[in-house]
Amino acid sequence: MAPPITFVHPDIAAKVREALLRGCASWEEAFAAALAGVTAEHPPQGVPEDVWPRLAEHVARLERVREVIARQGLPQAHARFGASPHAVERAVLMEAPDVHELIDEADFVLGVLACPIDELLAYGHFLSRLVELRAASDPEGTVTAFERFVAAARQTGASDASWPERLRGAEDGLASLYVRVGRGDDAETLFRRRFDDDSSDVAVAITAARAFLEHGELARSVSWLGVGRDRATQLGRTELAARLDAKASALRGRMS
Repeated sequence: MAPPITFVHPDIAAKVREALLRGCASWEEAFAAALAGVTAEHPPQGVPEDVWPRLAEHVARLERVREVIARQGLPQAHARFGASPHAVERAVLMEAPDVHELIDEADFVLGVLACPIDELLAYGHFLSRLVELRAASDPEGTVTAFERFVAAARQTGASDASWPERLRGAEDGLASLYVRVGRGDDAETLFRRRFDDDSSDVAVAITAARAFLEHGELARSVSWLGVGRDRATQLGRTELAARLDAKASALRGRMS
């Protein structure tokens, strides 16, 4: 089962669909009536005015592609939306179970990530798949694509409440990718910035320690465990500090 591609709650999505389809028999009809896009004069109850245009477009484009797949088949939908400038339209195609017969998944994922940012799209799966599919065969190209996405995401004036945390997750993913491709100094720099920016938690230090450990850099892993231990101590999380200290001691034993 494919992971969800949207962060829009199903209850909200249902309200949006009802509002946008009112008076129309299909999404194709709704788009035809609205020419360039789908809209409605007022958002449904519970949807703020300021997020309505962006939310309406996201849901409408998502549903139209699903409708084309269901009514006309995946090949027709791919022909229409496979090179769309809208990330959500490309992403929906990936839900189809037989999509891999039509596409090169790695290239398709690159295309989704290269589109203008859609803050309502769930990018985590696409970033993970990029690393899984391309990091070993094309480390430089994979890093470049990931860096471009993170740079674009940083510049996005997103209003969705979950966006800052999702951006931080993408940055941690990029730092872990740096470790994987042998760019340890770049990883250290990014992990350190993330750690300093997030002074109320230990998660970044643990992520860094795990990333370095997975790729055999024991000294750096021990160092980050120590950083995490110190932060945990400062936050009064003594049990976590003790566990991190024990892990660091065990790794030092492996290094001797």
